Amino acid sequence: MTDDLTGLYNHRHILVEIDREVERANRYGRTLSGMMIDIDDFKKVNDEYGHLAGDELLIQMADVLERNARKVDILGRYAGDEFFVILPETELEAGRIVADRIQRNVGATAFRYKGIPMAVTVSIGLFSFPAHQKFNIDTFINQADQMLLGAKRAGKNQVFAGRG
Repeated sequence: MTDDLTGLYNHRHILVEIDREVERANRYGRTLSGMMIDIDDFKKVNDEYGHLAGDELLIQMADVLERNARKVDILGRYAGDEFFVILPETELEAGRIVADRIQRNVGATAFRYKGIPMAVTVSIGLFSFPAHQKFNIDTFINQADQMLLGAKRAGKNQVFAGRG
């Protein structure tokens, strides 16, 4: 269930959680938001400092995410340097507050590897399905991913948001 490195839910289990929350939102006509978070230029960290530095950055990033998400949010390591945050019963505007807080606090965090500081930013794709709109897990993940691609294309280090 948990990612060995970060302690967050692993890919397989975050998919189970996404599926569960999509089902709940559809059944009860609730709003559901999700965000995909990608560490900007993560490959440069691995290339410049080595893969152990990249691993340490992922561990520290998971800690920042846990400290800045709400207790009701569900966090997982989606793939490589990407994380997924499920925001149950959350409208886009409220999700934007969480995403902005995460993005701002990542930029303000002093990430370090063996005492060497690493400047880190993230791009965040946030998507929200309004209450009473039916959708499936694939659509939910794809929309968050499309928003993340929008953040990357717009220059990184930002939140890109949309709704269904």
